[in-house]
Amino acid sequence: MIVLDTHTAIWWSQPVVEGEEVEIRKRNIPIARVVPVTKRHQNRTRLGCGAATARVLSDLTEPFIPEHNWDMLREQDSDSRS
Repeated sequence: MIVLDTHTAIWWSQPVVEGEEVEIRKRNIPIARVVPVTKRHQNRTRLGCGAATARVLSDLTEPFIPEHNWDMLREQDSDSRS
């Protein structure tokens, strides 16, 4: 088993992919153990399975809130007039 502290834990992923357990420690006290998945399931998601299940009620490229309600634009206008 590999033992790592929290500062070097970013390197834990490759040994886990290769089937090894990794123990993460903070000040030499074990706080977590990362173990590889023993049985991998095949992805059963089908592309396009949700087609035609949602309705678009407005233009998706336009802002949802009208521009005259944007506080950010009001602040810019008052700053540029000063």
